[in-house]
Amino acid sequence: MGRATGAARVLSRWGTVPLVGVLLAGAVGVVLLGRGERAATLGVGSSGTWLATPGRLVHVSALSGRADAGIDVPGAGPDLTVATAGDTTLVTEPRRGLVHVVDGSRLVLGATASFGRGPMTTLVDGDRAYAVLGESGLVVPFDPRTLRRRGDPVRAGDRISDALLGPEGTWLAVPRRGAVLAPSGREMPVGSARTGVRLGRAGDDVVALDPAAGTLTPLSARGRGRVIRLPATAPDLVAASRAPGPVLPVVTGARGTLLLADVRTGTVRSVALPVRGRLGRPTVAGGTVHVPDLDHGTVLRVGVADGRVRQPVPVTGKAAPLTARAEGRRVWVDDPSGRFAVVIEGETVRRIDKLRTPPTSSATPDPRVLAAGSRRPSTRPSPTPRPRRSSSPSPGVRGSPTPGTGSRSGGTRAGTPAPASRTLGAAVTSGPGYVDVQVRPTLGEPPGTYAVEVTPADGSATVPTGPTTFRVTTDDCALRTYVVRDVGGNLTSRPLTARGCVAAGAPLNLSSQSDGGNYITFSWEPPAEDGGLIEGYNVGFDFNEGLPESIRQLDAATLSYQVGPLIPGTVVDFHVNAKNAAEWGESAEGTATAPRPCDSCNYHHSEDPVPLFAAPAEGPLDVSLPPVPGTDVGEEVEILCQVRGPNAQEVDLAGLGPGSEIWDRVRYQGVVGYVSDYYLSTPNSYIGEFSPGIPRC
Repeated sequence: MGRATGAARVLSRWGTVPLVGVLLAGAVGVVLLGRGERAATLGVGSSGTWLATPGRLVHVSALSGRADAGIDVPGAGPDLTVATAGDTTLVTEPRRGLVHVVDGSRLVLGATASFGRGPMTTLVDGDRAYAVLGESGLVVPFDPRTLRRRGDPVRAGDRISDALLGPEGTWLAVPRRGAVLAPSGREMPVGSARTGVRLGRAGDDVVALDPAAGTLTPLSARGRGRVIRLPATAPDLVAASRAPGPVLPVVTGARGTLLLADVRTGTVRSVALPVRGRLGRPTVAGGTVHVPDLDHGTVLRVGVADGRVRQPVPVTGKAAPLTARAEGRRVWVDDPSGRFAVVIEGETVRRIDKLRTPPTSSATPDPRVLAAGSRRPSTRPSPTPRPRRSSSPSPGVRGSPTPGTGSRSGGTRAGTPAPASRTLGAAVTSGPGYVDVQVRPTLGEPPGTYAVEVTPADGSATVPTGPTTFRVTTDDCALRTYVVRDVGGNLTSRPLTARGCVAAGAPLNLSSQSDGGNYITFSWEPPAEDGGLIEGYNVGFDFNEGLPESIRQLDAATLSYQVGPLIPGTVVDFHVNAKNAAEWGESAEGTATAPRPCDSCNYHHSEDPVPLFAAPAEGPLDVSLPPVPGTDVGEEVEILCQVRGPNAQEVDLAGLGPGSEIWDRVRYQGVVGYVSDYYLSTPNSYIGEFSPGIPRC
């Protein structure tokens, strides 16, 4: 019903468009469209990102890993950088000090602003954006949509080596003073003037890194926190610009080491990497640290929780200036100087060839450049001058004469221009039950008469919906090839492929329910926009932003999933998305916490200290529960799980019966060990049985 209704609306709206003719030949369908004006808009899907190549931006679908559109950036070098926040995408030319807004609906560069001579970096988060001119020590706040200035610039008074956005605003590293400037303007010393200062962020904690001293200093509006000393010093130490949890990855290629520093507890773990050399800035997604290996063109991957080194992911196979950018659970690893990139989501890796882009995706940016903060000039385009006819013949290419022509091989007759090799621009956009085809005539040339060829044509019908647009309705989700021809000008587009369906929307009403113990059940309903028949669901979950993400695939009839057994207090991040014939769809996300077994897990015992054991009744540890009077209760103890073991046979001063065979695995003063359940006030400690809601070890 949805497909038929959509086609009817289009035909009704464009009922006056002349249909020149319909030609069917074998398995190929051809529709001709009369002359008209050039179409104004063309959009790309939101499930993807923009990547850079020299002088060009490429949009890549996250679902397929294929490049589906592109925008030319004339005059740009190989150092383009891309920053995204929500539906806003900014592209920066660091050396020229230019920032452009990407208009994804029309596939052009929108507003452009010049902020001064580079090198320059751009920070963006929501409706906040800043142009950082490091050598000038200048930070210019601006609106990320209009590029107009917001307020006065910030002057650091010296060179800025690093900058990042924190919850309170912009933090600036000033290495010559060994200090960091807080958003309030307060200067915080974090190292000596002879060392470089770099910044990182773990959760909401901004951290200053002193590579020479090997220290991390948490920073906040209140001042400096406790200094964390790293087990390594190296001039190339660099921290992640943003990690989702309290663990901040710091990497040094000179030593081939990854350091995992917990800024809350001050503990640091060291992981030996399989390579040494030049390494890029690490990034974190899905409980995994991704480190670009610049010398070998690969991505190193290490688990945050277990420190396990995973198989590297090849990107270019040779030295390249790789960058890694996390967007939700995905990591985009790009070589802005070349053609290849990858997108990593969990254990799924998609390789991207940025040069395999539809030709119509290129677009000329707005030639009018705004000086930052100025108004866009209202000017009319100058008329294109008519080329003058040359009075002298154009020289041909030197070569051997061709018999009977008087011309030379490999050239042209004098005064006759060589025919240009051109390709007609076109693009396709998938919809539920249809594919829209957009013709993109060359800028400045009048449109012609176009034909669309669909292969295979079975199960499809093509109608014009505008002067340079077609809609191909389909009765299935098969992959078809689309080619546009300019009948009068003999131009042909490159083959474009698309399916007549779209990925499903997010599942509805995601909820969680605890069984009162150590299991949580997540439930959902099918998406309202299914894009066709749902074939199954993909669920993923991880714990406390630390452990690697687990992925499971379910059939279409399964609308719930149980996670467990869980340690009490465990936070579970859960997401689910549906699959149809098009691809995996949008995700629904939720969070739930495993309930703790009791509100007050106090312990009671005799006046003597009770040691923690490495195993039930075996191997006393150096930490003991402190002595308390037999009539009092002690401190709260965190219970992890329970196991059956030898009966403690302890003396019962409170008259509560014999000792228990149940042992509790607990965490006390940072040490994990076992203690008899007889001494903890769990729900069933009085009867010597396992307590409901506490996991089994």
